[in-house]
Amino acid sequence: MKRAIKFHRRSTALHCWHTFLSLPRQAPVSWHRARLREELVERRAAVTSISQLSETADVVFTISRARFYGHHFQSHMLIAVPAGGLLYMVAKFSLRWAFYRIVAYACGARGRKLKDVREVFNPRKTGKVDEVAGRHGLDPRICRIWAKRVKAFWPLLP
Repeated sequence: MKRAIKFHRRSTALHCWHTFLSLPRQAPVSWHRARLREELVERRAAVTSISQLSETADVVFTISRARFYGHHFQSHMLIAVPAGGLLYMVAKFSLRWAFYRIVAYACGARGRKLKDVREVFNPRKTGKVDEVAGRHGLDPRICRIWAKRVKAFWPLLP
């Protein structure tokens, strides 16, 4: 009974969070399965405590996102991960989401164009800022400049 209540509370909270993020829908279950396989490989390869926490957050994010879109994925991870791990995941991806919104705003995106910027890629990875800029019709050069400025003070979790 306690597990069911715990699962329901976590699922409800994560559903609200995914609704807020409003990430583009990735419909095919095969896409989610492929991401999960990639994340599990990275999780197994993680050595340090912080990298294990980060990779666990990525695994749980992938599962919760798939479940948000109605795919039946293993739910035991949502119960097994300590609350601190879930909080880390929410902080990590919310900060990335806000990072891209700030950069887009600085690059002149307003209204619908700004609202459409809903990304959680790691901005530290080469090319991700350019990829996001291209997807949203923003100048990649200007976005790189602003991303560098924002990264100087914006907390991005590994």
